Amino acid sequence: MTSTLPTYNGDISAQLMTGGFADQTAATFGSGTLDLSTGHQITLGGSTNSLNDIRDAINAETGTTGVTASVVADGANFVLSLSGGETITTTSLTGGNYDPLNLTETQVSSQAHIRVDTIDIYADSNTLTEALPGLTLDLTSSAVGTMTSVTVSLDETEVKSQIQSFVSGYNDVMSFISDQSASEDSAGGILGGDSGMNNVKRRLQNMLTTMVDNTGSFSALSQLGFETQRDGTITLDDAVLTDAIRNDLDSVEKLFVGDGTTDGVAALFQNYLEGKTDSKNGMLATNQVGTADNIRRIDSRIETIENRLAKKEETLRAKFTNLEQLISGMNAQSDFLTQQMDMLNNMMTGNN
Repeated sequence: MTSTLPTYNGDISAQLMTGGFADQTAATFGSGTLDLSTGHQITLGGSTNSLNDIRDAINAETGTTGVTASVVADGANFVLSLSGGETITTTSLTGGNYDPLNLTETQVSSQAHIRVDTIDIYADSNTLTEALPGLTLDLTSSAVGTMTSVTVSLDETEVKSQIQSFVSGYNDVMSFISDQSASEDSAGGILGGDSGMNNVKRRLQNMLTTMVDNTGSFSALSQLGFETQRDGTITLDDAVLTDAIRNDLDSVEKLFVGDGTTDGVAALFQNYLEGKTDSKNGMLATNQVGTADNIRRIDSRIETIENRLAKKEETLRAKFTNLEQLISGMNAQSDFLTQQMDMLNNMMTGNN
Protein backbone atom coordinates (compact mmCIF):
# COMPACT_ATOMS: atom_id res chain seq x y z
CA MET A 1 0.00 0.00 0.00
CA THR A 2 1.36 3.46 -0.96
CA SER A 3 0.01 6.79 0.31
CA THR A 4 1.35 10.24 -0.60
CA LEU A 5 1.76 13.03 1.95
CA PRO A 6 1.80 16.12 -0.33
CA THR A 7 2.17 18.85 2.30
CA TYR A 8 3.63 18.77 5.77
CA ASN A 9 4.85 21.01 8.50
CA GLY A 10 5.71 19.74 11.98
CA ASP A 11 4.37 20.79 15.35
CA ILE A 12 6.23 23.94 16.45
CA SER A 13 6.40 24.96 20.12
CA ALA A 14 6.06 28.55 21.30
CA GLN A 15 9.35 30.04 22.46
CA LEU A 16 10.02 33.01 24.74
CA MET A 17 13.31 34.56 25.81
CA THR A 18 14.43 37.11 28.43
CA GLY A 19 17.01 39.81 28.03
CA GLY A 20 20.63 39.21 29.00
CA PHE A 21 21.85 39.03 32.62
CA ALA A 22 25.44 39.03 33.82
CA ASP A 23 25.17 36.14 36.32
CA GLN A 24 23.01 33.03 36.10
CA THR A 25 23.40 32.05 39.76
CA ALA A 26 23.61 35.25 41.86
CA ALA A 27 21.06 37.49 40.19
CA THR A 28 17.85 37.82 42.21
CA PHE A 29 14.48 38.70 40.73
CA GLY A 30 12.40 39.09 43.85
CA SER A 31 9.38 37.00 44.87
CA GLY A 32 6.16 36.17 43.09
CA THR A 33 4.68 33.70 40.64
CA LEU A 34 5.36 32.58 37.11
CA ASP A 35 1.99 32.66 35.32
CA LEU A 36 1.81 30.22 32.42
CA SER A 37 -0.91 30.15 29.76
CA THR A 38 -1.75 26.62 30.82
CA GLY A 39 -3.40 28.09 33.94
CA HIS A 40 -0.61 26.84 36.19
CA GLN A 41 1.39 29.07 38.53
CA ILE A 42 4.89 28.46 39.83
CA THR A 43 5.76 30.30 43.06
CA LEU A 44 9.25 31.68 43.73
CA GLY A 45 10.46 33.18 46.98
CA GLY A 46 13.34 33.53 49.39
CA SER A 47 16.68 32.74 47.75
CA THR A 48 15.26 30.56 44.97
CA ASN A 49 15.00 33.25 42.31
CA SER A 50 18.18 33.26 40.23
CA LEU A 51 18.03 32.39 36.52
CA ASN A 52 19.02 28.82 37.33
CA ASP A 53 16.43 28.63 40.13
CA ILE A 54 13.68 29.86 37.81
CA ARG A 55 14.75 27.33 35.18
CA ASP A 56 14.72 24.46 37.69
CA ALA A 57 11.32 25.48 39.10
CA ILE A 58 9.76 25.52 35.62
CA ASN A 59 11.29 22.18 34.61
CA ALA A 60 10.08 20.57 37.83
CA GLU A 61 6.51 21.24 36.64
CA THR A 62 7.01 20.31 32.96
CA GLY A 63 4.85 17.23 33.33
CA THR A 64 1.92 19.46 34.32
CA THR A 65 2.54 22.59 32.25
CA GLY A 66 4.24 21.25 29.14
CA VAL A 67 6.72 24.13 29.39
CA THR A 68 10.50 23.60 29.57
CA ALA A 69 13.21 26.12 30.40
CA SER A 70 16.92 26.49 29.80
CA VAL A 71 19.61 29.06 30.56
CA VAL A 72 21.86 29.81 27.61
CA ALA A 73 24.80 32.17 27.13
CA ASP A 74 24.55 34.77 24.37
CA GLY A 75 28.15 35.84 24.71
CA ALA A 76 28.80 38.00 27.75
CA ASN A 77 25.31 37.52 29.26
CA PHE A 78 22.88 34.75 30.15
CA VAL A 79 19.26 34.49 28.99
CA LEU A 80 16.34 32.35 30.12
CA SER A 81 14.57 30.54 27.27
CA LEU A 82 11.10 28.97 27.62
CA SER A 83 9.53 26.50 25.19
CA GLY A 84 6.03 24.99 25.18
CA GLY A 85 3.17 23.76 23.04
CA GLU A 86 1.08 26.87 23.65
CA THR A 87 1.70 30.60 24.01
CA ILE A 88 3.35 31.42 27.34
CA THR A 89 2.47 34.58 29.25
CA THR A 90 4.95 36.81 31.04
CA THR A 91 5.82 36.54 34.72
CA SER A 92 4.77 38.61 37.71
CA LEU A 93 7.81 38.78 39.97
CA THR A 94 8.20 41.81 42.26
CA GLY A 95 11.25 43.25 43.98
CA GLY A 96 14.82 42.05 43.65
CA ASN A 97 17.90 43.57 42.08
CA TYR A 98 16.67 43.32 38.50
CA ASP A 99 13.61 44.32 36.56
CA PRO A 100 10.97 41.66 35.81
CA LEU A 101 11.98 38.95 33.37
CA ASN A 102 10.14 40.67 30.50
CA LEU A 103 9.82 37.58 28.34
CA THR A 104 9.64 38.26 24.61
CA GLU A 105 7.97 35.77 22.26
CA THR A 106 10.47 34.68 19.62
CA GLN A 107 8.37 31.95 18.02
CA VAL A 108 4.61 31.35 17.83
CA SER A 109 3.35 27.80 18.34
CA SER A 110 1.62 25.92 15.53
CA GLN A 111 0.10 22.45 15.00
CA ALA A 112 1.56 19.68 12.93
CA HIS A 113 -0.19 19.53 9.55
CA ILE A 114 -0.16 16.83 6.87
CA ARG A 115 -2.34 16.09 3.89
CA VAL A 116 -2.99 12.41 3.16
CA ASP A 117 -4.63 11.72 -0.18
CA THR A 118 -6.29 15.18 -0.26
CA ILE A 119 -7.33 14.98 3.43
CA ASP A 120 -5.88 17.62 5.83
CA ILE A 121 -4.90 16.30 9.26
CA TYR A 122 -3.81 18.50 12.17
CA ALA A 123 -2.27 17.39 15.48
CA ASP A 124 -0.62 18.81 18.60
CA SER A 125 2.19 16.27 18.34
CA ASN A 126 4.72 15.25 15.71
CA THR A 127 3.73 11.61 16.24
CA LEU A 128 0.52 10.64 14.40
CA THR A 129 -1.05 7.23 15.02
CA GLU A 130 -4.37 7.52 13.18
CA ALA A 131 -3.49 9.22 9.91
CA LEU A 132 -2.96 5.85 8.21
CA PRO A 133 -4.58 2.75 9.79
CA GLY A 134 -2.03 0.57 11.51
CA LEU A 135 0.85 3.02 11.03
CA THR A 136 2.63 5.53 13.27
CA LEU A 137 4.06 8.58 11.51
CA ASP A 138 6.93 10.48 13.16
CA LEU A 139 7.12 13.92 11.49
CA THR A 140 10.68 15.22 11.32
CA SER A 141 10.49 18.16 8.89
CA SER A 142 9.00 21.60 9.39
CA ALA A 143 9.10 22.54 5.69
CA VAL A 144 5.74 23.14 4.04
CA GLY A 145 5.18 21.24 0.79
CA THR A 146 7.57 18.37 1.47
CA MET A 147 6.45 15.31 -0.52
CA THR A 148 6.80 11.90 1.11
CA SER A 149 5.68 8.51 -0.21
CA VAL A 150 4.88 5.84 2.38
CA THR A 151 5.01 2.25 1.14
CA VAL A 152 3.67 -0.55 3.36
CA SER A 153 4.47 -4.18 2.59
CA LEU A 154 2.77 -7.30 3.91
CA ASP A 155 4.26 -8.62 7.15
CA GLU A 156 3.76 -12.30 6.34
CA THR A 157 5.57 -13.45 9.47
CA GLU A 158 3.24 -11.46 11.75
CA VAL A 159 0.13 -12.82 9.99
CA LYS A 160 1.38 -16.38 10.43
CA SER A 161 2.23 -15.65 14.06
CA GLN A 162 -1.32 -14.50 14.78
CA ILE A 163 -2.81 -17.61 13.16
CA GLN A 164 -0.34 -19.86 15.00
CA SER A 165 -1.41 -18.18 18.26
CA PHE A 166 -4.98 -19.24 17.46
CA VAL A 167 -3.79 -22.82 16.87
CA SER A 168 -1.76 -22.85 20.11
CA GLY A 169 -4.70 -21.45 22.08
CA TYR A 170 -7.05 -24.08 20.66
CA ASN A 171 -4.60 -26.89 21.44
CA ASP A 172 -4.11 -25.61 25.00
CA VAL A 173 -7.87 -25.64 25.58
CA MET A 174 -8.26 -29.15 24.15
CA SER A 175 -5.35 -30.46 26.24
CA PHE A 176 -6.79 -28.89 29.38
CA ILE A 177 -10.20 -30.45 28.74
CA SER A 178 -8.63 -33.86 28.11
CA ASP A 179 -6.64 -33.65 31.35
CA GLN A 180 -9.64 -32.53 33.42
CA SER A 181 -12.01 -35.06 31.86
CA ALA A 182 -9.78 -38.06 32.46
CA SER A 183 -11.12 -40.99 34.50
CA GLU A 184 -11.44 -40.41 38.23
CA ASP A 185 -8.72 -42.93 39.09
CA SER A 186 -6.15 -41.23 36.82
CA ALA A 187 -3.93 -38.35 37.87
CA GLY A 188 -5.50 -34.93 37.43
CA GLY A 189 -8.96 -36.11 36.44
CA ILE A 190 -10.84 -34.01 38.97
CA LEU A 191 -13.75 -33.57 36.54
CA GLY A 192 -13.85 -37.15 35.37
CA GLY A 193 -17.30 -37.98 34.04
CA ASP A 194 -18.42 -34.36 33.84
CA SER A 195 -20.65 -34.06 30.78
CA GLY A 196 -20.22 -30.30 30.53
CA MET A 197 -16.51 -30.54 29.74
CA ASN A 198 -17.13 -33.16 27.07
CA ASN A 199 -19.86 -31.01 25.53
CA VAL A 200 -17.44 -28.09 25.29
CA LYS A 201 -14.86 -30.28 23.60
CA ARG A 202 -17.35 -31.57 21.02
CA ARG A 203 -18.64 -28.04 20.38
CA LEU A 204 -15.13 -26.72 19.74
CA GLN A 205 -14.35 -29.59 17.41
CA ASN A 206 -17.54 -28.92 15.46
CA MET A 207 -16.76 -25.20 15.23
CA LEU A 208 -13.33 -26.05 13.84
CA THR A 209 -14.95 -27.69 10.80
CA THR A 210 -17.82 -25.19 10.47
CA MET A 211 -18.32 -23.76 6.98
CA VAL A 212 -18.43 -19.95 7.13
CA ASP A 213 -20.51 -18.28 4.43
CA ASN A 214 -18.71 -15.03 3.55
CA THR A 215 -17.75 -12.97 0.53
CA GLY A 216 -14.18 -14.34 0.48
CA SER A 217 -12.74 -17.35 -1.31
CA PHE A 218 -12.26 -19.44 1.85
CA SER A 219 -15.11 -20.92 3.87
CA ALA A 220 -13.28 -23.53 6.01
CA LEU A 221 -10.09 -23.58 8.05
CA SER A 222 -8.96 -26.72 6.22
CA GLN A 223 -8.44 -24.52 3.16
CA LEU A 224 -5.73 -22.67 5.08
CA GLY A 225 -3.83 -25.83 6.02
CA PHE A 226 -5.55 -26.70 9.32
CA GLU A 227 -5.30 -30.43 10.05
CA THR A 228 -6.93 -32.29 12.98
CA GLN A 229 -4.86 -34.86 14.86
CA ARG A 230 -6.09 -38.03 16.56
CA ASP A 231 -5.73 -36.49 20.02
CA GLY A 232 -8.04 -33.61 19.06
CA THR A 233 -5.31 -30.99 18.58
CA ILE A 234 -4.62 -29.26 15.26
CA THR A 235 -1.55 -28.52 13.14
CA LEU A 236 -0.85 -26.10 10.30
CA ASP A 237 0.43 -26.93 6.83
CA ASP A 238 2.81 -24.00 6.35
CA ALA A 239 2.93 -24.32 2.57
CA VAL A 240 -0.87 -24.14 2.21
CA LEU A 241 -1.13 -21.23 4.66
CA THR A 242 1.70 -19.31 2.96
CA ASP A 243 0.04 -19.68 -0.44
CA ALA A 244 -3.28 -18.42 0.92
CA ILE A 245 -1.68 -15.39 2.62
CA ARG A 246 0.37 -14.38 -0.41
CA ASN A 247 -2.37 -14.80 -2.98
CA ASP A 248 -5.60 -13.93 -1.13
CA LEU A 249 -4.95 -12.26 2.22
CA ASP A 250 -8.32 -10.50 2.09
CA SER A 251 -10.17 -13.84 2.05
CA VAL A 252 -8.00 -15.14 4.90
CA GLU A 253 -9.00 -12.10 6.95
CA LYS A 254 -12.69 -12.54 6.14
CA LEU A 255 -12.60 -16.20 7.19
CA PHE A 256 -11.19 -15.30 10.59
CA VAL A 257 -12.76 -11.93 11.46
CA GLY A 258 -15.79 -11.83 9.16
CA ASP A 259 -16.79 -9.59 6.28
CA GLY A 260 -18.95 -7.09 8.14
CA THR A 261 -22.11 -9.15 7.67
CA THR A 262 -21.08 -12.65 8.76
CA ASP A 263 -18.92 -13.43 11.79
CA GLY A 264 -15.61 -15.13 11.15
CA VAL A 265 -14.24 -18.26 12.78
CA ALA A 266 -12.34 -16.29 15.42
CA ALA A 267 -15.50 -14.41 16.40
CA LEU A 268 -17.45 -17.69 16.67
CA PHE A 269 -14.84 -19.17 18.99
CA GLN A 270 -14.58 -15.98 21.03
CA ASN A 271 -18.32 -15.61 21.53
CA TYR A 272 -18.75 -19.26 22.53
CA LEU A 273 -15.81 -19.34 24.95
CA GLU A 274 -16.74 -15.98 26.50
CA GLY A 275 -20.21 -17.36 27.15
CA LYS A 276 -18.83 -20.53 28.69
CA THR A 277 -16.38 -18.63 30.91
CA ASP A 278 -18.73 -15.79 31.88
CA SER A 279 -18.44 -15.07 35.60
CA LYS A 280 -22.24 -14.96 36.04
CA ASN A 281 -23.75 -17.31 33.47
CA GLY A 282 -20.80 -19.43 32.36
CA MET A 283 -20.28 -23.14 32.92
CA LEU A 284 -18.28 -22.70 36.13
CA ALA A 285 -20.77 -20.22 37.58
CA THR A 286 -23.70 -22.51 36.69
CA ASN A 287 -21.94 -25.55 38.19
CA GLN A 288 -21.16 -23.59 41.34
CA VAL A 289 -24.81 -22.64 41.72
CA GLY A 290 -25.89 -26.24 41.11
CA THR A 291 -23.31 -27.57 43.54
CA ALA A 292 -24.35 -25.06 46.19
CA ASP A 293 -28.01 -26.12 45.74
CA ASN A 294 -27.05 -29.78 46.09
CA ILE A 295 -25.04 -29.03 49.22
CA ARG A 296 -28.01 -27.19 50.71
CA ARG A 297 -30.30 -30.14 49.92
CA ILE A 298 -27.82 -32.59 51.42
CA ASP A 299 -27.42 -30.42 54.52
CA SER A 300 -31.20 -30.25 54.86
CA ARG A 301 -31.45 -34.04 54.50
CA ILE A 302 -28.71 -34.52 57.09
CA GLU A 303 -30.53 -32.20 59.47
CA THR A 304 -33.78 -34.15 58.99
CA ILE A 305 -32.05 -37.47 59.60
CA GLU A 306 -30.26 -36.10 62.66
CA ASN A 307 -33.61 -34.93 64.08
CA ARG A 308 -35.07 -38.38 63.48
CA LEU A 309 -32.05 -40.01 65.12
CA ALA A 310 -32.37 -37.69 68.08
CA LYS A 311 -36.03 -38.64 68.51
CA LYS A 312 -35.18 -42.32 68.05
CA GLU A 313 -32.45 -41.98 70.68
CA GLU A 314 -34.92 -40.30 73.04
CA THR A 315 -37.43 -43.15 72.54
CA LEU A 316 -34.81 -45.84 73.07
CA ARG A 317 -33.48 -44.12 76.19
CA ALA A 318 -37.03 -44.01 77.59
CA LYS A 319 -37.50 -47.71 76.82
CA PHE A 320 -34.15 -48.55 78.36
CA THR A 321 -35.06 -46.59 81.50
CA ASN A 322 -38.38 -48.47 81.77
CA LEU A 323 -36.61 -51.78 81.21
CA GLU A 324 -34.08 -51.00 83.93
CA GLN A 325 -36.91 -50.15 86.30
CA LEU A 326 -38.69 -53.41 85.41
CA ILE A 327 -35.51 -55.46 85.87
CA SER A 328 -34.85 -53.69 89.18
CA GLY A 329 -38.36 -54.61 90.37
CA MET A 330 -37.97 -58.20 89.23
CA ASN A 331 -34.61 -58.43 91.01
CA ALA A 332 -36.26 -57.16 94.23
CA GLN A 333 -39.02 -59.76 93.91
CA SER A 334 -36.44 -62.44 93.23
CA ASP A 335 -34.50 -61.47 96.32
CA PHE A 336 -37.73 -61.55 98.39
CA LEU A 337 -38.68 -65.00 97.08
CA THR A 338 -35.18 -66.26 97.75
CA GLN A 339 -35.42 -65.07 101.35
CA GLN A 340 -38.82 -66.74 101.78
CA MET A 341 -37.53 -70.02 100.38
CA ASP A 342 -34.54 -69.91 102.70
CA MET A 343 -36.83 -69.33 105.69
CA LEU A 344 -39.11 -72.17 104.62
CA ASN A 345 -36.16 -74.52 104.21
CA ASN A 346 -34.89 -73.55 107.65
CA MET A 347 -38.30 -74.19 109.27
CA MET A 348 -38.60 -77.59 107.65
CA THR A 349 -35.08 -78.55 108.68
CA GLY A 350 -35.79 -77.50 112.31
CA ASN A 351 -38.97 -79.61 112.53
CA ASN A 352 -37.08 -82.71 111.47
